[in-house]
Amino acid sequence: MGLRDVTALSQRLARAEAEVARLTTAEREARRKMQTRSKIVVGAAVLAAARRDPAFRVALVAVLRGAELSVRDTADVASELGEGWHHDA
Repeated sequence: MGLRDVTALSQRLARAEAEVARLTTAEREARRKMQTRSKIVVGAAVLAAARRDPAFRVALVAVLRGAELSVRDTADVASELGEGWHHDA
C-alpha cells in the first residue's frame, strides 16, 4: 500500500467520521424536538383539564406551589390558571 492509498483511505475515514457526527447531531436534535413537543402537548392537556375540572385545578395548584418556580414561571402559571393563584399563598 502506497502513500497515496493511505492518504485516500485517511480522507475516506475522515469523511465517514464527519457523516457519523452529522447524523448523531441530527438524531439528538430530532429527539430533543420530539421531547419539547411532547411537553407542550402534555402541558396544554393539563391546563385544559385544570380549566374544566375545579378539583384537578386545586390539585395542580398544590403541585405547583410545591415546585420551586422562578418569578417568571410563577407569573406565567398565574396568567394561565387565572386569578386567585399565588405562588406564596
